[in-house]
Amino acid sequence: MLDQLLRDIASTPNAPFLYGPSRKMIERMFSDHPDVAIQKDEFALYVRVKHGHSSRRVIVVTHLDHPGIVLKNSRHGIPFGSVGYERIVEHLTRAPIPVRVYDLNGAYQQLAYLTDFKMWRGSPMVSLQAKNFISPNSHAIWDVPTFEKNNGIIKMHNADNGAVTAVAMELLNTSTHMENIDLEVLFVYVEEVHQISSTGIALRGKTPFGAIDDHTFIINLEAMEIESNTLEKSLIDKFGLSFPNYDAGVLIKVNDGQLIYGFHFPNLINEAELVVKTAATELNIAHQYTITTGSTDAKSFSLFPLTPHIVTLAVPCKWKHNQGSKGEFVPEEVYERDLENTLALLKAVIQPIQQTQDKLKLSLNAKLKENGYGLSVKQVKKLRNQRVSIMKAAQPRLRKGVYFDTSLREFIEFNFWRVASKFIN
Repeated sequence: MLDQLLRDIASTPNAPFLYGPSRKMIERMFSDHPDVAIQKDEFALYVRVKHGHSSRRVIVVTHLDHPGIVLKNSRHGIPFGSVGYERIVEHLTRAPIPVRVYDLNGAYQQLAYLTDFKMWRGSPMVSLQAKNFISPNSHAIWDVPTFEKNNGIIKMHNADNGAVTAVAMELLNTSTHMENIDLEVLFVYVEEVHQISSTGIALRGKTPFGAIDDHTFIINLEAMEIESNTLEKSLIDKFGLSFPNYDAGVLIKVNDGQLIYGFHFPNLINEAELVVKTAATELNIAHQYTITTGSTDAKSFSLFPLTPHIVTLAVPCKWKHNQGSKGEFVPEEVYERDLENTLALLKAVIQPIQQTQDKLKLSLNAKLKENGYGLSVKQVKKLRNQRVSIMKAAQPRLRKGVYFDTSLREFIEFNFWRVASKFIN
């Protein structure tokens, strides 16, 4: 089942803001399931399974978008996410860049070519050469292999975050047969642009199925780079941890770059972290428990005083955002083993596991708090306000599932970039 889900997701275009095809794929799978409840709004598709009397509400988060280009017409488009502006410019000095074009509904249209890149009114803009007409809000994605699996290595155009989105969907399938469970999966629409969808949910402090309180577990899923900067490396040495690498298994992550998960709860233990770590140890799952950088949807939920119980399960993803070692356009790579292990961990976590006082001493999250890692209270407040401003500028597009809207053309096209360009992602 997981293999087929991966193939379906890999063949579904998912440029930022154009979440329609991805959402419909998930809705088709669960809309008629008698044990599944579904809600949706401008930020996410929410899928819930609740049986019996669970003492733990678990929210699993994954995102549906992948860096790509939203096309305005047959001649121009805007790239979103970390597509690598410099490498686009460098490649264009040698030859046009081929892209596959899909319409708003996800139907393949044609192969086209990027011919130019420039900044226009603060917005990145590409020029396009296409044989046939292209309608507004079409996807353009790099012309790389969509899906391959060999010797335990999965190559996908959109492993970030499609690989772990498949895991989340399989978890929902499995959970319908469990007792005493309260599971909700948030399929957020836009993460690649300032995590705007999860910021909107965190600002509300609730999902359609209820408030996010200080007893809620949030488990974020990511297929991401495994990197540590100078500060993180010094703490790795200080704590006697292993340095992260792409071959050592799923990463249990308790911080993003400069931000500790559950920042607003300095004196409370991150029980989600400990439950995940305990399960990984008891199930003998290959995993990493160390400090890395990066930016994920877990950051959004940590910018607000919602819950201390936040953790990311990060599947190491080579060539993230389709950038090869020399800047070439390539599919992303993950280990099939890491996806299977992530699923096994999640199955264990959504069923209550008792913690002992001795295990509480293992908390890496607590050690980072004790060492004053990362942003100050003032800096966190500033970052939160920046993210909220960007999210509010993006809301008209999120509500419609498009970027270009002829009825509000000037506002839709430029207001978002006037706000977002002030801040660093």
